Amino acid sequence: MHIVFFDSTPSALLPFSLLKPSWEVPLGGITLRAWATQSFPSASIEFQYGGFQDIKITHTPLLAFSGIILPTPAFFSSLTRRISEGHNFEIRHGGEVVVAYYQSNDKADTAVISVDQLGDALSMLKGPWDIIRSLPTTLALALAMRPQGLREVRPGVYAGADVELPPSVITKTAQGAIMIGEGTSFGEYAVLRGPLVFGTRCKIRDHAVIESSAFGDVCKVGGEIESCVFDSYSNKQHHGYFGHTMVGSWVNIGAGACTSDLKHTYGSVRVDRGFGKEETDLQFCGSFIGESSRVAINASLMTGTVLGVNVFAFGTVRGYIPSFSSTVPGGLTEVPFDVAWRSRDRAMQRRALTPSPQDRDRYAALFEKTGVEREKRNVHHGVPKV
Repeated sequence: MHIVFFDSTPSALLPFSLLKPSWEVPLGGITLRAWATQSFPSASIEFQYGGFQDIKITHTPLLAFSGIILPTPAFFSSLTRRISEGHNFEIRHGGEVVVAYYQSNDKADTAVISVDQLGDALSMLKGPWDIIRSLPTTLALALAMRPQGLREVRPGVYAGADVELPPSVITKTAQGAIMIGEGTSFGEYAVLRGPLVFGTRCKIRDHAVIESSAFGDVCKVGGEIESCVFDSYSNKQHHGYFGHTMVGSWVNIGAGACTSDLKHTYGSVRVDRGFGKEETDLQFCGSFIGESSRVAINASLMTGTVLGVNVFAFGTVRGYIPSFSSTVPGGLTEVPFDVAWRSRDRAMQRRALTPSPQDRDRYAALFEKTGVEREKRNVHHGVPKV
């Protein structure tokens, strides 16, 4: 089988799809790409950065996935059953193809199925808040698909090599298991409430209280964290509450910084990602923090705050902050490209990594692309006078 991933609606997962394709955005211990490659281990893989219409059927059987599919056991069961029938089919949502299977390249013999016909078997991600909403499902899926070779170090706690849990660490697995990647270390008196997924070489600080969350590789985390997704190489080492929040890669959170995830009115949270308010239908919804952003000490992020790529956030922050912007008294100021890239370069060097020229080119292209957003939001060049 040949699998093609395509980006039908890359804006759905903004700001996390600004520097990576939708199928690489972490969903809670797993990505769409990881799920598909584990589910179909013998398949060859292709990436199509355009829409479905750009796919050429050069290999059959061919299975194509939109990057905003939410993988679930129910979807896998429905998909494999239809594949076993040996017929071409397309699954469409709002007229757009989101999943397709071609046993042959004769498209004339293709059944068209709507997402509605599948009931609860297939869900589409309309925004990153749907990742937070779906955490119980994706965490359970990640835990069920855990790699071979993990050892059960405590009841319901599965760990890779070079992982030792101090006796003072409390693990609670009544609501879900805990998976710990190799080389991850734990401080004293941490409380871990499953379901939880930790990547490799993470550092969990003393007295951390963490529940129902997923962390990528090489994250440093502490304080109180609930129902969050952290991408790799991001740090929140100190005290402060983060809840129902997504954090991109290479983000640093200062000591005492907190997210609000519940409105004073207890109403559902609306989110602005640069193109108007969007309804999440979530009562608990924190912030969405793009790659390489920094949140200052004691900063407060209000419910539904969105930070683009490489945002410097100070003080009380709300609403949408465009990429390469800094919150300062009196408004927003642009973070010049050389400052942004130097910060990124230094962050990577601290982890003994060197960014490639291609990394810099992608960063520079995004800086230029997001200039229009900064103009619309009256982002100043230079520190505004107050």
